[in-house]
Amino acid sequence: MITEVKHITLSVRNLEESIIFYRDVLYFRLLTKWAEGASLYFLDPNDHKLEIHTSDLDTRIKTAKAHPWEELEFFF
Repeated sequence: MITEVKHITLSVRNLEESIIFYRDVLYFRLLTKWAEGASLYFLDPNDHKLEIHTSDLDTRIKTAKAHPWEELEFFF
């Protein structure tokens, strides 16, 4: 049984509009913004993490393969 959700990722069309919505309307706190993969990380008022990005899965995988981080594993 699922008892809680700690991290959700959403794909959006416009990163700048999403910043305004999540920060100013929903009062999420912007934690990071990074160019590769065009991603943002927010915390909601209860400290649940939300990741939003504008790239598709293929682009994100290509970027991760080009710039891997420690303990990153691919299974395909």
